[in-house]
Amino acid sequence: MRRLYSTFPGSLPGAGLLLLRITIGGGLLIHASSWLIEPQTSSNGMWAPGLLALVVGISFTLGFLTPLASSVSALAGIAIRFSHPQWGASMTGLLGVSPLATVLAITLLGPGAFSIDAYFFGRRKIIVPRVTPN
Repeated sequence: MRRLYSTFPGSLPGAGLLLLRITIGGGLLIHASSWLIEPQTSSNGMWAPGLLALVVGISFTLGFLTPLASSVSALAGIAIRFSHPQWGASMTGLLGVSPLATVLAITLLGPGAFSIDAYFFGRRKIIVPRVTPN
């Protein structure tokens, strides 16, 4: 993860990335709940994208494995848009151009300092003890 992003921006840029992650993750969680709760989803195979949206939405919101979650989300959105135009037309808020651009921006910028990724993979302060000669 450290090789993908040299910095995990904090302060206002980090808060902006947190807001973007919460917006995309919340949208995915809302759509995942509608896909998984509705009775017709089990008959037409929508439970798999619903489960994927649930996992990716939680990952986005927490900032856990953000590059993987954003890549999967972007590829799934593009695949659903082109393979099932009737699903894409009814869910323009989730699979539209603007959310996909936001997901790709998060992929390129990184999760920010307010994420689990920054906690596990962020920069560390290493204190080297001074050696005193005898």
